[in-house]
Amino acid sequence: MEIIDIGTHRIEFQPPSAEGTEPPIEQVPTWIITPYALLRRFDQAERLTVRTAAQSDPAIDDWLSLVQAAQHIDLQHIETVAGINYLAEQVLITPERAQQILGTSAEPHELP
Repeated sequence: MEIIDIGTHRIEFQPPSAEGTEPPIEQVPTWIITPYALLRRFDQAERLTVRTAAQSDPAIDDWLSLVQAAQHIDLQHIETVAGINYLAEQVLITPERAQQILGTSAEPHELP
């Protein structure tokens, strides 16, 4: 505790200690999410459209199988990007939605 006395006022305060004052840790964006989080990035209508398309398109069926079997999803992995872009090419989602799904880093609740 330090005291400053300027004659008419006396001020007591606790100066911050040099110890324990660390700069805040900068959060580095992560692109790893759970398979559930990936599927939740699609709205319900999009998920139903993709699942319906998977019944007649082996490539979509295979991609969904890989998503569901994965322990985590890397949004920057070539197969993830190719799969979501394929959904856009098949007009199951818009190219803008594909970019939104792939281009948003992981939220805390999406982390594995």
